[in-house]
Amino acid sequence: MKNGLPFLWALPFCLAIVSCVRKDPVPFTEIEYHQNRLTGKWAIYDNNVLDKKYLVGFELSRISQDSLLGYDCCTYSDGTKFLFKPLFKEFALGEGRCFTEIRRDANDCLYAVTDAGVVPLERYGKENGPYTEYRRNGNSFLFKSGGKWGIKTAYLKENSLMDEAHIDYVKRTEAVYDNVIEVRLNIFCSFYLVQRNGEWSVLDYLGDPRRIMYDFNGTTHTAMLDCMRTAGHTDVTDDYVRSFLALTTRELDPDKKYAPLGTKCSFTGNATIGLLNIDLLSSPNYAIFGVGLQVTAKGKEL
Repeated sequence: MKNGLPFLWALPFCLAIVSCVRKDPVPFTEIEYHQNRLTGKWAIYDNNVLDKKYLVGFELSRISQDSLLGYDCCTYSDGTKFLFKPLFKEFALGEGRCFTEIRRDANDCLYAVTDAGVVPLERYGKENGPYTEYRRNGNSFLFKSGGKWGIKTAYLKENSLMDEAHIDYVKRTEAVYDNVIEVRLNIFCSFYLVQRNGEWSVLDYLGDPRRIMYDFNGTTHTAMLDCMRTAGHTDVTDDYVRSFLALTTRELDPDKKYAPLGTKCSFTGNATIGLLNIDLLSSPNYAIFGVGLQVTAKGKEL
């Protein structure tokens, strides 16, 4: 009995220490937000039956459960912040990475500003940064890192509807290009004019190199984006690239047809990164193939 007296004497102090921690369980998850009542600091606790542990110690001045995209905003004493998703025990930018601000881009999508660059938080697929900057461009997500541009392209998820919520993005190239101009033929088909080390070339929607082939027969001409040189076709890649680039440096009349495809065109962006829309419906005849385009037009180029 004498041996038990010290323990009984210390019990109120132990209970007092335990009571200093306020527990705030997150509904429908194994996560609890704990607050030290003495210091006011918060911690993130994983109440998993098999592995109970603190994911983040008592270092947080605030946890805002506003559920931004399913994430809660956690703030350190120095003002830096990170996003944590309790349902999946997931850190939005990766564990240990913080941001200073959350903003919305031109497409009303959220992104985080970090010391290393900007990080998109939705819609733009995996491997999201950090980037120096990025731009959603027609069918593409163009990202800049190390002073160069790379390309992701949009694709429709399996058994999904054709809307923004069901479109994902997959990386097609690394950030190696000085300039990227997307030539968009319609909502399903684009190709790219890219410049690297001063040289312009053509990539298809998958990021593979292509050539533009040309066939002329009387009053009909056919332009083909293809990787094979077939008999009777001439490689006119350089000429077409120059013609497309010329359209990016002038004010385009929406009612006028322009070379090289004899179609109406519009352009947004600048000489470094932009989107050239080609209105194929304004051409007398056109057809789309799996690897690119084929446009057949009658008459003289404008």
